[in-house]
Amino acid sequence: MERFFLYLIMERVWQKDYANHLEATTDIADYTVGFYNNFRLHSKLGNLSPNVFERESTSKNLSSCPKLLDHHMLILHSYWLSLATYRVRIALNLKAVAFEERPHDLTKGEQHLPDFRKLNPAGAVPALEGGTRQPLTQSLAILEWLEESYPTPPLLPLDAEGRARVRSLFLLTASDTHPLVVPRVQARLTKQFGSNEATGRAWSAYWFREGLAAFEAQLAPGATRCHGEALSIADLALASHLIGVSRFGVDLTEFPRTAAVGASLFALPEFASAHPRLQLGAPSA
Repeated sequence: MERFFLYLIMERVWQKDYANHLEATTDIADYTVGFYNNFRLHSKLGNLSPNVFERESTSKNLSSCPKLLDHHMLILHSYWLSLATYRVRIALNLKAVAFEERPHDLTKGEQHLPDFRKLNPAGAVPALEGGTRQPLTQSLAILEWLEESYPTPPLLPLDAEGRARVRSLFLLTASDTHPLVVPRVQARLTKQFGSNEATGRAWSAYWFREGLAAFEAQLAPGATRCHGEALSIADLALASHLIGVSRFGVDLTEFPRTAAVGASLFALPEFASAHPRLQLGAPSA
């Protein structure tokens, strides 16, 4: 039992740099409790006491619960330009979760290969495997799982109203904008309606601009975050939205609140290092 917790503590220490002893002990305690409770929650032995759980999970019942290593051998399947993957990558960075990234070139149709379709029958990224029995898909579902599995730092407010609001802001991009501009939609516009590169860019710019207007109307003057003063999944969505805005040449002049929040977010190392242009497969500058 002691070895189980020692591994967790060692893992967390390797992931983080602490300013002082109090910060270290608080964070390590939160991480250990959150991990262990989730580990038990997702196994058939979850209602047992810690000592009994440890004994049973190392006996003949080992196959009935996840292995310790599986929990932190996460694999993020991605495409460098994917905004949905960018949102997940930021969350992994913020929560200091170790992961391996495996890129798939959507422009070459790698998402249609049989092995990838087994991973995600929808043929889309992101997909996250290694922490659950089946790979997780859809950025919001992955973020919700990460929030429950790695609760520190939280990316959802504590109150129900706040959680509903940040989910609503998140979906402005993830549901109302992003699905309309992804490569498979662009390909369909070209094949079925004769769209060319110029009209495709105009189409995407229109929807990103619509999303900006919706964000601008809901952000507070002087805000540096989408909701309150803490980071949330809404900020992940806004950052991804602004990358699309930049890509398709949408002017931010009319959206000063949104631009200000975005500038604050992109200054954070967890956001900056997750940027699509820095990922595997991205064209060199």
